[in-house]
Amino acid sequence: MTQPEAAFPRVRRNQAWMWRAERLKYAELVLESKDSFYDWYIDTHTQLHQYHGGPAFLPWHRQFIFELEEDLRTLDSSATLPYWDWTLDRRMAGFLTPWTLNFMGGNGTDTGIFTVSDGWLCRNVNINETALRRQFGAVTDLPTGQQVDDCLGQTPYDRDPWDSEAEPSFRNYLEGGIGPSRIHNAVHNWVGGNMRDVLSSPNDPVFFLHHANIDRIWGIWQDQHPTQSYVPQTGGPAGHNGPDKLLPRGKPAINDVTDRRKMGYVYDTDYPTIPSGGSGMLPGDVLVPGTTLYSAIGGYQLDFQANGQLGLYNGNDRSTPIWAAPRVVNGPGRLVLEPSGTLDLYDKNKVKLFTSGTSNMWGNRLYVTYEGELALFNMLEQIIWSVP
Repeated sequence: MTQPEAAFPRVRRNQAWMWRAERLKYAELVLESKDSFYDWYIDTHTQLHQYHGGPAFLPWHRQFIFELEEDLRTLDSSATLPYWDWTLDRRMAGFLTPWTLNFMGGNGTDTGIFTVSDGWLCRNVNINETALRRQFGAVTDLPTGQQVDDCLGQTPYDRDPWDSEAEPSFRNYLEGGIGPSRIHNAVHNWVGGNMRDVLSSPNDPVFFLHHANIDRIWGIWQDQHPTQSYVPQTGGPAGHNGPDKLLPRGKPAINDVTDRRKMGYVYDTDYPTIPSGGSGMLPGDVLVPGTTLYSAIGGYQLDFQANGQLGLYNGNDRSTPIWAAPRVVNGPGRLVLEPSGTLDLYDKNKVKLFTSGTSNMWGNRLYVTYEGELALFNMLEQIIWSVP
């Protein structure tokens, strides 16, 4: 059975907004997993081809990548899967892509840290090569944002004949059986190399970033179409009906993994509410009344009080703020750090009361500094806005 929705579920973040040290930390964690459990995921995906080209494609992969995330958290309890929004690669270049040497590596063979000399040996491959291979863009283009939007408009979730010919079908459109962009399949083909061999494609660690994004898109579709539930419940192919148990473990059932929030995770595009106690906000984070952020040292606090007052204070003294935003009279309010880089304060009717004016500076982060400032840092870890 699914668990109750967590008050503060863990958040999967866009790899594009990860700082350099975070990218290396995640890559090294995956490399470490090669010595224990990672190969199980390659072998399992290679063997269970029946979950491709049918309704269970999305829930099976949701559980599959969730289990890897759980295993990574046995090595580092703070670990979460990043996602690769490949539509950004169509619009932005450089450090926003996953193809840096300190993260996923680059084009060609045996690049970055996922190399044979580092212990990254591919398995279940069709040719006699153990080195990780890629060939970017040799076959197709990456999907665009408009193509993803078109996919999100597809209903129902799936339909008879429950395969790669099913139409209209959101699942089949996203997986790549139909539609002009062949979204999921196109990304495998664009990366090329090991990713083109779909069954053994987890040999490439970018597989999990890709499928986290596919899962994120499914979650967006679920939120946009709340009356559209998983089908079939009965009468579909064996293993693809809602009550059917997912292999290879024989648990959970498909119906148990259709709600990501009850599984205990969300994405930064879900605009997660963050708890008190941290020192800052990451892209997509939301601060609500009753929440306090703290500087790592120095005793400074950003406090969003229940009366709608958002202010920066020195210690627990609330008599005189160092800085204060306009009070939210029509509450409750929300302080939102948009992925596009701006910090905005809204009332309950979404009237904007304050903005940092830093839009189009993607990936900014907000921190309470030890010098008593509220500051936005860009992707180069430089302050680009601060108060007071």
